[in-house]
Amino acid sequence: MSHAFKTNEDVHHQPKGPQGRVATEPSMVYTIVQRMPIEADGRLRYRIKSKSENIERVVTVVLNDRENILRALREKPLKVYEVMKRANIVNEEACQSLLLKMREQGLVKFDIHKGRWIIA
Repeated sequence: MSHAFKTNEDVHHQPKGPQGRVATEPSMVYTIVQRMPIEADGRLRYRIKSKSENIERVVTVVLNDRENILRALREKPLKVYEVMKRANIVNEEACQSLLLKMREQGLVKFDIHKGRWIIA
């Protein structure tokens, strides 16, 4: 599994309150300072630094299936089974359905000649 964000990439982060409660702070722009080791359960970890304040923190990112598919397709065009393997989606029908929805939204395209999905 690879990281979803690159070092020095700007991202939006919504801080959470104590024990995962919704925070009252607005979403802020942070810069990825360091990609940290991926946790055993597949969660991605990053060290980020605030653009507006002198704050640095470590965050854990849990990606949903849609984000996992886009991350997999950033590397290269893939067939459905390759998408399933890289995005860790077990059900083929669910993967196909999500890819079709993402195509309708203009996020991905299907190359009918090569039989591969690509980022739009």
